[in-house]
Amino acid sequence: MSESKTHGPGCWEDPEHGECARIQARAAINHIHNLQREIAAEQVAREKAEAERDALAARVAEALSAVQDVLEAAYHRCYQSCCGRPGMECCGSPIQTWTADDEHIMETLGPVEKSLRAALSREEKS
Repeated sequence: MSESKTHGPGCWEDPEHGECARIQARAAINHIHNLQREIAAEQVAREKAEAERDALAARVAEALSAVQDVLEAAYHRCYQSCCGRPGMECCGSPIQTWTADDEHIMETLGPVEKSLRAALSREEKS
């Protein structure tokens, strides 16, 4: 009866059949296949993250466009009013005036617009 010898992890040798090299090759191939699966999974994860980032950037761009539309509408609803200098008639240099609601819209959404622009700018640079 022949005796088996251990040569190291994943390797054994049957003296009658010389199986050690074949077992080592099989272990190496299995290791390579495992690495290939890991690399493929990482690639899929990167592609998914990139697609999610692109979708988020598109939603931010849509939100920015909506905010800009509201700001523009509020800005263009201004009306002319006298500068307030005393006299019988307006001084000839009327100032733009907005309703309290339009001023509130511009004060509230102005910083939001800047933040959305900054976010899109950072995304375009990355």
